Amino acid sequence: MFDVEISRLRDGLDEMPAPQPSSRNPFRFGTPAQHAAVPSAHRRATVAPPEQAVGTVGADRPPMQLLGVAAEESDAAPVRTAVIATPRQLYLVREGEQIALRFQVVRIGADAVELRDLVNDETFPLVLH
Repeated sequence: MFDVEISRLRDGLDEMPAPQPSSRNPFRFGTPAQHAAVPSAHRRATVAPPEQAVGTVGADRPPMQLLGVAAEESDAAPVRTAVIATPRQLYLVREGEQIALRFQVVRIGADAVELRDLVNDETFPLVLH
């Protein structure tokens, strides 16, 4: 009886269709996009990423991004620590501390940090995205 079942399974394998090649990439989510030819008059203009869209950054100021704010709750006012990233380093700073010997943390809010450029004596915000 066992031999009959095995032979039946082997016969069924011969009748199965061959696997079809897939265009799916297992390392990307979603299905492959089918792009239709769009006339150049109807194409959308590309928009710069938010980091590059900010035009108020000084020419010599390194790009900085606020990654998060942590707060230590206590009976008094909460003590906040800001996580700020530059292309070369990650900083964990509190109010009054300096970043790269050039920027001083003036104020840390729940979703923004105010920094002062010690070279130009300008104050600017970093907002959490």
